[in-house]
Amino acid sequence: MIECKICKYECIDIKKLSIHIKNAHKISSKEYYDKYFKTEDNVCIVCGNKTKFINLSKGYNECCSRKCSNISPNRIEKINKTKKDRFGDDLSIIYEKAKNTVRGWSKERRLKYSKNLSNGIKNAIKNNHDEIVENRIKTTKERYGDNYFVELGKSIYKNKTKYDFEVINKKRRMTCREKYGVDSVMYLNDVVEKVKQSLTPEIRQKATQRGLETKINNGTILSFDNPLRNRKRTYKNKVHHISHINAKENFTQDELSKLGLCGMENGLQIDHLFSVEDCYNNDVPVEMAAHPANLRIIPWQENLKKWHRSDISVNNLYEKINNW
Repeated sequence: MIECKICKYECIDIKKLSIHIKNAHKISSKEYYDKYFKTEDNVCIVCGNKTKFINLSKGYNECCSRKCSNISPNRIEKINKTKKDRFGDDLSIIYEKAKNTVRGWSKERRLKYSKNLSNGIKNAIKNNHDEIVENRIKTTKERYGDNYFVELGKSIYKNKTKYDFEVINKKRRMTCREKYGVDSVMYLNDVVEKVKQSLTPEIRQKATQRGLETKINNGTILSFDNPLRNRKRTYKNKVHHISHINAKENFTQDELSKLGLCGMENGLQIDHLFSVEDCYNNDVPVEMAAHPANLRIIPWQENLKKWHRSDISVNNLYEKINNW
């Protein structure tokens, strides 16, 4: 029996007590709980926001949302304890059981599960980002050596043909269209806003530094103390300057009027069949790199995908110039 704290009326269970205080005393279960049972503030143990009232027996939630619940220390401790009690230290049994369970689900349920799982992983990574990155780099270097990522990137890029990149990009666009109705998730405003909010100045600075180091190691750009850096920049500036002069003499006014930066609606850009990067690496004279035979005008999207890859060889370039 449970006794009412207000009138000493005895109820069979907590449910009957809830009905009694509502009908007899005209107060809600929440008000009754706050007055006679509440011992501490109803705040989330993760973020500190206010939590919701459940009922008289359970009181208030520990967390304010599912997002906080997923990373709650109490929940994680309980999960780890249950896993250890059931399976010991052998986690392979858990993974195999989880795989077999997921295989029997419908497609919609699998997608929902994947989304919730990825959110949990993202939260875990967000809270321990630097530690995770350091451990990953340390483990990779111990197993494969210091230059593993550099060599891996070179081999992947070297072994993939232009056709492979086109197939991969086409498949990526089709998947995005089916799921979101656009060619890339970066066209979705909510995704762009989330990226902007997550990229703090410190993270931006670290990402920029890592990107520069990777490009220098891959040979994409020269290091800042390399004496040839200014020479390469001067070469490219001259090629682009002469290319625009030649374009004015060899393309129509309608095409030239549409030239612009990436993102411009129906915008076009001047492209080099044998890229400026390859021209520099092969010691092609500036005049030949900027020759009209090496120029064409294409949409900015195609130019962005092409990057600094070449569509012709250096020998083809010389042949085209000779036949011009």
